[in-house]
Amino acid sequence: MTPAETKKKLIATIKSVKDPELLEDLQRLLNVELENIEELKTPANIKDSVTKGLWDIRNGRYMSNRQTDAEIDKWLKK
Repeated sequence: MTPAETKKKLIATIKSVKDPELLEDLQRLLNVELENIEELKTPANIKDSVTKGLWDIRNGRYMSNRQTDAEIDKWLKK
């Protein structure tokens, strides 16, 4: 089942719930789960590395996988 299908099924199930206490319990459970999700922050040094890598690519400073494999083969033969 895909995440979208799971969400639709959950929504349909919740809509059919008549018990107010069960709905409150579900709400508390969802709030606890959402509170435990922390925002992922990318450290500055990682952002700098990505920026440099993108600059290198735009300026032709990269190797294809084949070129890289050939270089590794050379190093291993030394």
